[in-house]
Amino acid sequence: MEKHGKYKYEVISIPASGTIDLIYKYGIHAHPNTESYNYKKTEYFTFRKLGGIMEKIFTVERTIVMKPDDLNEISMYDIDEYTKNRLINYIKDRKNGFTFGTKDIPYKFYILKYEKELTHKPKKPRQNNQCYFTLKELESGKEYVDSISKVSKIQDISLGENLNHWTFLANPKYWYIDDFLNSAKVDDEIYYSIREYDKDKMKIGDMGVLRVGSDSRTKKELNGKNKLESGVYAIVEVTSDPEFKKDDDSEFYANIEDANKIKWRVRIKVIKNLINTPIIFNEKNNAFLNKDKYLIKGHQAADMSLLKDTYDEVINLIVKNTSLFIYKDVTEEDKYNFGDSKGGIEALNKFYEKVDIKKKEKIIKIVERGRIASEFKKYIGFKCQICEALNLNSYSFKKKNGEYYVEAHHIIPVNEIDNTKLSVDNLICVCPNHHRQIHYGNVELISNNELYTEYKIDGELVKIEKSRFRTEE
Repeated sequence: MEKHGKYKYEVISIPASGTIDLIYKYGIHAHPNTESYNYKKTEYFTFRKLGGIMEKIFTVERTIVMKPDDLNEISMYDIDEYTKNRLINYIKDRKNGFTFGTKDIPYKFYILKYEKELTHKPKKPRQNNQCYFTLKELESGKEYVDSISKVSKIQDISLGENLNHWTFLANPKYWYIDDFLNSAKVDDEIYYSIREYDKDKMKIGDMGVLRVGSDSRTKKELNGKNKLESGVYAIVEVTSDPEFKKDDDSEFYANIEDANKIKWRVRIKVIKNLINTPIIFNEKNNAFLNKDKYLIKGHQAADMSLLKDTYDEVINLIVKNTSLFIYKDVTEEDKYNFGDSKGGIEALNKFYEKVDIKKKEKIIKIVERGRIASEFKKYIGFKCQICEALNLNSYSFKKKNGEYYVEAHHIIPVNEIDNTKLSVDNLICVCPNHHRQIHYGNVELISNNELYTEYKIDGELVKIEKSRFRTEE
C-alpha cells in the first residue's frame, strides 16, 4: 500500500457487526447521510465485527449519495458495470437483512478497494462508535490495539503539532456574522473564503477563530441590532479541503455578488459559539493575546495564520470566562491542548475541582502529556529525579530523536486531592519504573512545598529539590 501522508488520521475503524458480511462480499459500506456520521478524513478504512475484531484494510475509490430505493439513479453515475452491480446487489441484500431504516433519508455509499489482510486480527472491544488508528499500530501484531489518542499518549507526541491554526477575519458590514451565529445554520458547515496564498496550507482538522474587527455598519444596515465589539466570536474547525468555487448559500452576504464570486473557499464548522460571550479585545484580554501579529490588529485579508500559543490562550480565556466548555471538551486533545500553556493548566482547575477521582486522574494526564511537561523534561535534562536522588543511573533508554525517555508526573497528595490545584510547580520527572511505583507501589508523599518534594519509597526517604523551571504565561 502506498502511503500519501496527507491526512491527520491514517485509519478509521467503524463498528459494522450487522453489515460486515455485506461489506466483505461487495466492498460497499453505507450510512445515513446525516451530520451524526461525521467521519474524519482518513487514508484507510477498516471495520469491526463482533468483539471489536478487525480483519481487512480498505481504501475508498469514491462515494455516492443516493436514496437506497432509487436504484435507477445508479445508471447515471460514471462508474463501471461491475461496480454498479456491486452497489445494486449490496442494496438488495441489505434490504433483506439489516435494512436501511427511514426511506426518505439519502445514504452515503462508500465504494471500497481491498488493500490487505490483518492476519493477526487485532481487537478494539467495547468501542461503540468510530475510532482512529495509525497503520503501524494495526500492523504491530498486538492482540488489543490502542486508538490514535492512546497511541499518541504512549509515544509522547501531540496530535495538534501537525495542525495549523487560523484567524478568519469577518467584516460584519459585508458578511453578517451576528445573523449567522444567531441562526439555526450555526450548526451546519458553511463555506468561508480564504486567501489563495493559504490554499495549499489549510487542511481538514485545522482549528481557528472567527474574529471581528471594527463594525462600521450604519444604523440602517444594523436594522435595530447592536454593533459588535472587536473580539473573537467563535471557535471553528476546517472540515474540507480548499475548493475554487462560489458560495451557493448567500443568506448572510450583504451583497449577493460576493457569494457568486468564484474564489478559494473552505468549509468550516462552529465548535464553540461565542456570540453571547465573545472574547473582547480589551486591556485585560489583550495581555494574553498580543503575541500574535494579526489577531488583535487585524489585516486586509479573509484569513491569516494564527500562532498556536495564542489560539491556546483564546481557549483558556473561554474556559475561564464562560460555561461553554464541559469536561468532555477538555479531554479532546486533538482539538484543545490545555497542557500546552501555564494558562491552560490553570484553566483545567475549573473542571478538576468539580469531578470525581477517575476524571481528576484523566485531567492530570493531560497536564503530564502537554507541551509544558515536555519543556519541563528538557529543563531537567530528561533525567529521573528519583533515581538521581538515590544516586542511581538517572537515564532511561534513548528515543529515536536522541533524547532519553522520561515521564512527567504531577504530584497530587492523596489525602488532599480535593483541595489540590493543578500547577506547573507540581511536576517532577521520573523513569517509567518509578512512575508506576508512585502510583502502585509502597510509596508515601511526606511533603510537597515550595522548596522540595519528599517521598517515602519502600521505607526510604527520598528528597527532591524543587526546580526553578518557569514558563511563559
